[in-house]
Amino acid sequence: MWVVDASDVTVRLGGEPVLDGIDLGVEEAKISVVMGLNGVGKTVLLSCLAGSLRPDEGGASLFGHAPRDVRHRFRFMLDDGLSDPALTGRENLAFHADLHPRSTDRWRDFAETLGIADVLDRPVHEYSKGMRKKLDLVITLSADVQLYLLDEPTAELDLAAVDRLHTILRELRAEGRTVVLTSHRPVDASAADDLAFLRNGGVVARASPGELLDHVPPVVRVEGGLSEVFDLLQADGQVDALRDLVRDGKLLEAGAERRGFLAEGVAPATVEQLLPAASLATATVEQPRVSDLFNYYVHFPDAAVSTETGQDDRYQEDLELQFDDPADDPAHQQGDEEGYEEDLDLEESLD
Repeated sequence: MWVVDASDVTVRLGGEPVLDGIDLGVEEAKISVVMGLNGVGKTVLLSCLAGSLRPDEGGASLFGHAPRDVRHRFRFMLDDGLSDPALTGRENLAFHADLHPRSTDRWRDFAETLGIADVLDRPVHEYSKGMRKKLDLVITLSADVQLYLLDEPTAELDLAAVDRLHTILRELRAEGRTVVLTSHRPVDASAADDLAFLRNGGVVARASPGELLDHVPPVVRVEGGLSEVFDLLQADGQVDALRDLVRDGKLLEAGAERRGFLAEGVAPATVEQLLPAASLATATVEQPRVSDLFNYYVHFPDAAVSTETGQDDRYQEDLELQFDDPADDPAHQQGDEEGYEEDLDLEESLD
């Protein structure tokens, strides 16, 4: 059954479309991740789903009703923060518990899991950005609702904390809850049952992570150390020759290497034999990773995949969902709660 149904959602700012006729349906007990570069309209779309922004055309329903009529059945977390920096973490939790009719004391479990239980009596203005994000998540997820709308929930989180959050979201899904989250971090693809990529105001690809990964071409990986080495290769003309072998001539920077997508009709051996043995760099062809999945669908205009079920048969079933009492403590995971490393985990799998 469908929990979220957005149809022909169009939003214009300054006369220019930010969202241009977007259709999006999300099934019950699924984690749906909307991905894209910063500024493509992910927050705008989520605000339309939550009913806090009225689209210029089209609209969205939750559980078959206008969002404003079912506010008790969902919780919305914007990226710009819920917590008041003048209050302690515990005072913020108490304040927001009074605002939502389905708030629970499950925040204790989530605070432990995300590693902020020991700082709840400190004022929030003393928190790091990552700690504030964790507090916002604890506030949001402790509500006993059927749908969570999370705007960039992993922004500012280190990779260990992202892993723990993904575990929480999977536990909520196992209880029958539905999650829709936005992200510009490739690591979040690993938590998704369903991925939708936004670009140029529309959904350009929509399917499961595995299905989308199947459509990503082989990756051309150029290793050569620092950027100065790459500049030397470019001066020798070797980079120009490589660009002829990758799609759209693009070699994207990824730490100390460059990555592109093998052009159609090019044999991997052509790439691997291009740079001489004495070269400062090596070029190889390999299977795509999670980070490549993200880069392919947000940077390449020809990338388009969709296996989404049609909207005509939505809401033919009763969407009244029933839930048991909140589950026991989730398994606690250990990890660094203060490190804010970048998404350099290119080996991340979808398993």
